[in-house]
Amino acid sequence: MSYCDDSVFLKNHVPKQTRGTGRNSFDKAKMFGSRLIRLSDSSDNYQYDYDYLQMEFAGMDAETGYQNAFLFPTTSPMALEDNRFNDKGIIKGIAPEKRIEQYMKSFSLHGLTKIFVARSRFESLFWLIALLGGISLSMYVSVNLVIKYLNYEVYTDAKLEITDKNYFPAVTICERDLLQSFYFSYCGLTSDNQSSFIPCQNQKKIHITTDNKTWWSNGLFNVTLCTTWGAKQCVKNDFFLSLSQYNHACIRWNYNGDLYDMYSHVDIEFTCISDIDQPPPNIILISHDPLVSEIDFTNAISLEAKQYSINMEKTIIELLPSPFPSKCKDDKDNDMFPGKYTRRSCLETQNYIGMFKECGDIFDYMKQYIPKGILLKYKKNDTKSNFFNCMYSYSMREAKSSSVLCPFPCSETQISMVVSSRNYFKNDQRRDSKIYSIGIQYSLVDSYRVVKEKQLYYIHQLACEIGGLIGLMVGFSLISAIEIVTCSVLWLICKIRKLNKF
Repeated sequence: MSYCDDSVFLKNHVPKQTRGTGRNSFDKAKMFGSRLIRLSDSSDNYQYDYDYLQMEFAGMDAETGYQNAFLFPTTSPMALEDNRFNDKGIIKGIAPEKRIEQYMKSFSLHGLTKIFVARSRFESLFWLIALLGGISLSMYVSVNLVIKYLNYEVYTDAKLEITDKNYFPAVTICERDLLQSFYFSYCGLTSDNQSSFIPCQNQKKIHITTDNKTWWSNGLFNVTLCTTWGAKQCVKNDFFLSLSQYNHACIRWNYNGDLYDMYSHVDIEFTCISDIDQPPPNIILISHDPLVSEIDFTNAISLEAKQYSINMEKTIIELLPSPFPSKCKDDKDNDMFPGKYTRRSCLETQNYIGMFKECGDIFDYMKQYIPKGILLKYKKNDTKSNFFNCMYSYSMREAKSSSVLCPFPCSETQISMVVSSRNYFKNDQRRDSKIYSIGIQYSLVDSYRVVKEKQLYYIHQLACEIGGLIGLMVGFSLISAIEIVTCSVLWLICKIRKLNKF
């Protein structure tokens, strides 16, 4: 057939719906690019420009006459469009096989299309190896990134928190000898089963707290001065508390933790009442978080009747819980003492529970906190002297620290102190009155330190790095995955149809 033969060409290649003239032909030609010629100036009928249509069908540019270059075998736009219509002018659905072919020719995953449309097996194999190599390298690096994430590495972020209300810590002042005498006292069993040579030591004192706005007393400590440089007066029950759990051998200042000063400075003066025939009092001072109730002797400093200047610095430490290396916890499962959880009180809990399990009894102060289940299970009947000897022997053993049973708290306030002191001058009237004078000053007046653990490598960083790596190596993206899944579904549909035919 010659393309110059107009009648043969139109018969074989021009769709039935468009043979002839009329507005329908004009609309379709206008839509798909074929040129129409009006039959006469006074007529609304049109016919195809055959020369233009022949060049269009042959794949030639109608304006220049040159052959158009196509990567794949093509048909004319008119033929393609005609295939989309059935006899009723309704658009046909494309068969799954055709859709699979379309996907295979246009995968966005680098190299995948070239595997299917390569001109030779060697070329197809080359692109397959290149694609698998890129995927393998991406997987190797991705696995290392996942391992890095699962290490849960952290870094420490230290900063200064600026505040106009820099609250003072709580300060506990004790007469150490009286405190220890009560803390480790033991009275034992009933009178029928006691050894009389060990006296009962846990008789509690009855005390009367005095608060007359100018001085405060619990019967052992007389506080005569408590004032800040900002002129706040704190000699009253709102800021001083006598600790009955220690038989009033201790007092606690700022027990609610709500006192602050514009200059972050407070002066406190007190005396300790003692009998003439007794040795001088052994006074200790501990600064701590107001939420912590138990005394930590490791932070105690000893005081004499003279002037002290104590510079304090507050640091809040925040750690991360498991699975991060610190594995911090704030619950009190292994801490029997009242107040906020601390690692020190947890370790003491494990020590005294171990003592009770071995000896069958324990010092009176600790006994009130031993869980009831352990009390009922491990309590023994023995003489007081045997109990006391067992507890003494147990306390002489090396103590063990367990980070598994007693992890660090997730939030902890640490108070560091720098202490300096001097004796009263000779002409100072306080020299002979045995007054303890303490000046507490925050080193950082309007700020405190916050040390916070932070996760070094987040899950979104992992996703971004793996995604960027795979995109760099093989051009793979979420859209690429959707394309492959869709093509696979179409392939399964074709297989199912073929099986149903059989």
